[in-house]
Amino acid sequence: MRAQPNFDLDLTHGKVAEELGRELLFGIRKVEYKRQDRAPEFGSLFIETECDKGRRGCYAPSGLRVTQADYWGFLIGNIMVHVPTVWLRNQERYCRSAECRDGNCPTKGFRLPLVALFAKEKASAST
Repeated sequence: MRAQPNFDLDLTHGKVAEELGRELLFGIRKVEYKRQDRAPEFGSLFIETECDKGRRGCYAPSGLRVTQADYWGFLIGNIMVHVPTVWLRNQERYCRSAECRDGNCPTKGFRLPLVALFAKEKASAST
């Protein structure tokens, strides 16, 4: 069966997307932005959940665990992707843990596969 255009349904979905876009652009929704230059190389986003400020050997909640943002925005190359913080928090249980030991503030978190951003289901446990 061929797909049939449904203008009323398409218009409704489009208006919902436009409204969310306005809320993100004009600061009605809080957004925390992250730059992910190496995401294409790794095929995933690093999501910080803990940090060791000053390399004292003591990790404390940070990033996703403490954010008050409604959405997280990721700059991947020249593409910006926004995801609801609630959804992102839910993904942690399905993803591999990861660490970043660069700099004065080592961090722990998890790697969210880029494909999870476009999947209707949860991220795969094998990622």
